[in-house]
Amino acid sequence: MKTFFRKVYNTIRGQDFHPFHIAYCLLNPKPKKISAFVRVHNEEEFLEASIRSIEKYVDEIVIVDNLSTDSSLQISRKLAEEYPEKIRLYEYPYEIEKWGSKNYSEFQKNPKSLHLISSFNTWCVNKCTYSYVLRWDGDQIALDYVQVMLKWFRRFPFQVVNVYGVNIHSDFKHFCARNTYSEPELFRKDYAKYLCIWYGELLRTPMMFLRLFFMKPVYMHMKYCKKDPFTHLSAEQKEQRKKDKEFCQGDLLTPEVEVTLKRWGIV
Repeated sequence: MKTFFRKVYNTIRGQDFHPFHIAYCLLNPKPKKISAFVRVHNEEEFLEASIRSIEKYVDEIVIVDNLSTDSSLQISRKLAEEYPEKIRLYEYPYEIEKWGSKNYSEFQKNPKSLHLISSFNTWCVNKCTYSYVLRWDGDQIALDYVQVMLKWFRRFPFQVVNVYGVNIHSDFKHFCARNTYSEPELFRKDYAKYLCIWYGELLRTPMMFLRLFFMKPVYMHMKYCKKDPFTHLSAEQKEQRKKDKEFCQGDLLTPEVEVTLKRWGIV
């Protein structure tokens, strides 16, 4: 028990919030309504399937377009018109630095720059209406396990959920050799913000000690099926990723994943 409380103390120490707020959140549970935010920059290939796959599981979808030059904005507008009570569309007018050295270089020049990946993420979080936020990307398509994950999240007092997905190989017949990393993608909005680390961003929240690590894949990651899967990376990161095992062909797709790809008209 002492170890538990020490972990809690170390988690909340030095944060810019009142510790009694955590007790209030836990002792006054309310229905967990979820806003999903979707950052979009040239995601026309899988954007519509991505949004439709998650729509029925969340209470709000906040689409934030960042200077897309393809048809992403038109797709987002169509979806917002189709679901006016659920989908809200915003535009973020600042060019975001590439993931890697360019992002860190911008941070060194100005830690509060609106061109940082962390600033963009925090801006998106602040546009969400509900108390819980799910970070969702325009190249992620929900698998059936997302429903199981959300059931656990809503039933128990978890405040953060780490999830991961399966990378789909560009031949649409295999997985990539490695899954995505498990990251805290669903979390309570209060006092949550993204910090800049050298390559990208890191979520900071005082609720990390109430975290669920969900051990089944909740989405298909379609990044490596795009025409240009590395467009968001700095030059050195592009070269590294091309050699990375994550990009290589892995096992054959499971029947569940094949059915999901067909359901959304991808194959």
